[in-house]
Amino acid sequence: MFDLYCKDEKRLKMSIQGFTEFVKFYHEKAADHEIDSLRRHFDQTQKGYITREEFVEAFGRNVRE
Repeated sequence: MFDLYCKDEKRLKMSIQGFTEFVKFYHEKAADHEIDSLRRHFDQTQKGYITREEFVEAFGRNVRE
């Protein structure tokens, strides 16, 4: 899944745009605030991109509001 939406194949960092595309593919009607909440859940370092490790680990954590 990560590889499908990660445009930076060299550094393996998913952009916020790529993450938004990922969310919209699975939840077409996701509101901006829902996407932002999920982005914060996945981007634990808050650096503006999501690493493969963050992506995988995020599925094992509960999403906080």
